[in-house]
Amino acid sequence: MSITYLDGPRFKRAMLAACRHGQRVKGELNRINVFPVPDGDTGTNLALTLRSIAERLSRVGDRRVDRVAAAVAEGAVLGARGNCGMMLSHFLLGFSRDLDGTERVDTERFGGAFWAGAQTLENALDDPVEGTIVTVIRESAQEARDARTGDFAALMRTVRERAAHALARTPDLLPVLREAGVVDAGGKGFVSLLEGIVRLIEGAEEGAVVADGEPEADLDLPSPVALAEFPHREGGRYRYCTEGLVEGPDLPTEDAVRDALRDGAEELIVIRTGQVLKVHLHTDQPEDAFSYLRGLGTLVAHKAEDMHAQHDAVRRSGSSTVRRRVGVITDSASDLPDPVARAHGIGIVPLQLVVGGESLRDRFDVSAEEFHRRMAGAGPLPTTSQPTPGSFVEA
Repeated sequence: MSITYLDGPRFKRAMLAACRHGQRVKGELNRINVFPVPDGDTGTNLALTLRSIAERLSRVGDRRVDRVAAAVAEGAVLGARGNCGMMLSHFLLGFSRDLDGTERVDTERFGGAFWAGAQTLENALDDPVEGTIVTVIRESAQEARDARTGDFAALMRTVRERAAHALARTPDLLPVLREAGVVDAGGKGFVSLLEGIVRLIEGAEEGAVVADGEPEADLDLPSPVALAEFPHREGGRYRYCTEGLVEGPDLPTEDAVRDALRDGAEELIVIRTGQVLKVHLHTDQPEDAFSYLRGLGTLVAHKAEDMHAQHDAVRRSGSSTVRRRVGVITDSASDLPDPVARAHGIGIVPLQLVVGGESLRDRFDVSAEEFHRRMAGAGPLPTTSQPTPGSFVEA
């Protein structure tokens, strides 16, 4: 039986199936994550992004496909993690915007929205790199746009096949992938989403909500991430993977934010939708980015992850999952130098610094110099609080 249209409920089931299947490959994506930096977290970041989409969809019961697509985009933007999550969010946002005002779609209309999503992603990047998820999404979108079938089952099978072919070519386009003997992790993640939808069509995939992910077998395999050099010549100059989520009524344009943050950064991706702005970049000065974002509105969420430390941990372990008989974790009151902590595999959980009603993470959200500057200023002195037990568990 052919599928000639997608409405809200059908699209919801398809996206939930995609989210479910995408989370299953988390470990494999972490294992092959060598670009743009070999920090072994692409699978984790994609899984967290997909979990946010699934949780948002669990609250949607609309029959209009445009409203369900808008919910998908909203969940992606608010929950986007990492380079891969941000790129997927841009694609879904462009897809959603193109469907605005549409109650249900046929394959031709769907293909046009798919292509619009791919174009939105490429237009958001200063320098799109071939051999990444960008290539896989573009070629998938070309197939969806140019397909001559009225059956969604046939369409999604051909789109998946085109995506898989594009993924297989990524090592030919990006030398660091070829040297590591892997395909692009983000691109493989996108293919897994399409596979989830095809499996649903074929009756092999449930479209249930995934709130907490699924346990998966540990991949006790040699990790290309552990063997890759950091930084490699295609990228990875900066240390901190930095993200911020800002809410406000008068946010600047995406181009204005990119112009403000471009110096001293790479992998810069900016998404603005309504009164929400999401930023991802790699930089050595995350506190400068956070300071700028605070001037735009309310900085409701932010993080800065040390990619050097992540890669060192994976390199020591020899696999994408660090295994030690004994783990040592301390809070940042220990004031251990970063080289010492990395050399001995010591995890550091930041203290919470409360400055003028604002909560900041020691050593991540604020530098020692900035902290001393604030202490010397007018107003109440900063205070500290211990990390939560959950922070130590996550570390």
